[in-house]
Amino acid sequence: MRRLIIIFLFLAVFGGTDLTLAKDIKVAKPRDIISFIANSQSELVLVNFWASWCPPCRMEIPSLIKLRTIFPRQKLSILGVSVDYDPEMFFAFYKETNFNYPVWLGKESVGDFFQVVNLPKLEIYRSSGEKVFTHEGYMGLEELKIKIEELLGE
Repeated sequence: MRRLIIIFLFLAVFGGTDLTLAKDIKVAKPRDIISFIANSQSELVLVNFWASWCPPCRMEIPSLIKLRTIFPRQKLSILGVSVDYDPEMFFAFYKETNFNYPVWLGKESVGDFFQVVNLPKLEIYRSSGEKVFTHEGYMGLEELKIKIEELLGE
């Protein structure tokens, strides 16, 4: 963690990264993501694993931003977890994207723990913590909306 703080400070001073932005980003371990799911007040929690260098990820994020406006928070929570290992690339993309849901920078152990092999990767959990859906690869807005409605209707 100390190393990442030093990297963030270095980037803020020399890399043009806004220090305020750096403070707002959570560097997440697997247990942080599990805690987010467990503490969610929503019926469903969608966790999106992505990276700034991944073209399908960049295409999918606007659909997730739109999805956040379609379903109320008591029905759906969304968490974005970047598996970028280059904080500078992550921050550059984060600054240019108007996320309306929390976005965290995952530690290296996150990819292993959640078995992130292909990007983007979506996982949907019930409030009980039960994983009910996994999808690797791009998923468009309509397909996402239909899947969420289906899971909410069960």
